[in-house]
Amino acid sequence: MTMDFDPTDEQRMLAETVNSLLDKRYDPSSRLKLLDSELGWSRELWQQYAQLGLLGLTIDEQYDGAGMGPAELATVMESFGRALVLEPFFPTVVLGATLVSAAGTPEQKAAILPRVAAGEKLLAYAYAEPGARWSVTDIATSATRAGDGWTLAGEKIAVEGADSADTLIVSAVTPDGIGLFLVDAASTGAGTVTIAPYALQDGRRGGDVLLVNAPAELLGTETDAIATIATVVDVATAALCAEAVGVCERMLWMTVDYLKTRVQFGRPIAVFQALQFRAADMYVALEQAKSMALLARLSLAGDSPEDRQRIVRAAKIQVDLSSKQIGQESVQLHGGIGMTMEYPVGHYFKRSTVIGKTFADTSELIELVGADGGLIG
Repeated sequence: MTMDFDPTDEQRMLAETVNSLLDKRYDPSSRLKLLDSELGWSRELWQQYAQLGLLGLTIDEQYDGAGMGPAELATVMESFGRALVLEPFFPTVVLGATLVSAAGTPEQKAAILPRVAAGEKLLAYAYAEPGARWSVTDIATSATRAGDGWTLAGEKIAVEGADSADTLIVSAVTPDGIGLFLVDAASTGAGTVTIAPYALQDGRRGGDVLLVNAPAELLGTETDAIATIATVVDVATAALCAEAVGVCERMLWMTVDYLKTRVQFGRPIAVFQALQFRAADMYVALEQAKSMALLARLSLAGDSPEDRQRIVRAAKIQVDLSSKQIGQESVQLHGGIGMTMEYPVGHYFKRSTVIGKTFADTSELIELVGADGGLIG
């Protein structure tokens, strides 16, 4: 039996549609204007994503979504990586909607997911805490029963999309383990939610969240959501691998184009063999990243939770290593302009670096995969 790794006609059409929109609306100059705007992204484009079905891409059809899978999500994420999209697609769709789909009750799904698909509700997943480093379960935020509901107390940091989220999905300690809770980002009164917004290192927006007796609703019916969190982190990590491929691809071809046009000693520097070798090494690194991103996506389809997690982690190791190599070479081969805020290559390098620090960095992933016996296990 042979496997067909080529995209389907539907996936090709999806990529063409997304790329066509982004090519028109996400040139470097337009992106810099969005970065400097108060919101940091475009609500107009967000509504266009909704009209194209991108915000409901992986949401079940019964909740007004498209019901597509990891392959289609990877297609969109790769395109978003090439354009360095600033809209909160990752926190709202990849993390938020996936958590609600995986853990929510039918009533919660019906109340939240159609509004996400329509572009009417923004979500953010608040999991990281001071001193917890890469762990999504080493947390101190506590959940206390309050009548028919719950209240939360604790602090979350670097929550991507928190500044504009309507609803936060917060992980907190329950008597049974780690639960997931829905929190109104605008909660006031006896309970409070305070969000301190700021720009993240790659220009995207986020913030720190302080919860003081904040009223919350349990997401789903289980007060121990460890298995669900692990699954969604794997899905999100595979999506980040696809985005990183798009980022790396754009850095490579920007660099190749620059080598062809930059003239030194009366000749384009692309003719110098040493630079050709470096560009070839970048291409090899890109192909390695593509292969491992594909492996991560395929592991979501049928592998056991343990095998899936190990494969996704191993894939991200290679993707992160390739991203670092391509990013560093891109900046160096561009010379001084590679370090300026006006030139896009530095922005791509920043985004690839942040992807490399999301959920776990390379060193942490190597330790985790090694402890599990390596990729083959």
